[in-house]
Amino acid sequence: LPQRSSGWLLLAMPERPPLRVAVVGAGWWSQGWHLPHLSRNPSCKIVAIVDNSKTIRSSLNPDMLQLEELGERYDARTFRTHDELFSSGLALDAVIC
Repeated sequence: LPQRSSGWLLLAMPERPPLRVAVVGAGWWSQGWHLPHLSRNPSCKIVAIVDNSKTIRSSLNPDMLQLEELGERYDARTFRTHDELFSSGLALDAVIC
């Protein structure tokens, strides 16, 4: 049943599993913004990271992690192409490019 608190009606929201998110591109923007913020969001689970670079590097961040390191850090599968990702059968709810 709904409860009242300070004049506001509170409704119980059903528990939902986190959204399964794939991040395509592992450059400085993803490593500096998308991946850290998604990993801290309890409503999201990073399940895949995709990047086709042999070596991920940036003049803006000399400490770039490589694809395999990112997969380990975020407990996510890694792929070199989006075709590999989509043909893997991995269940996804969202893709961020």
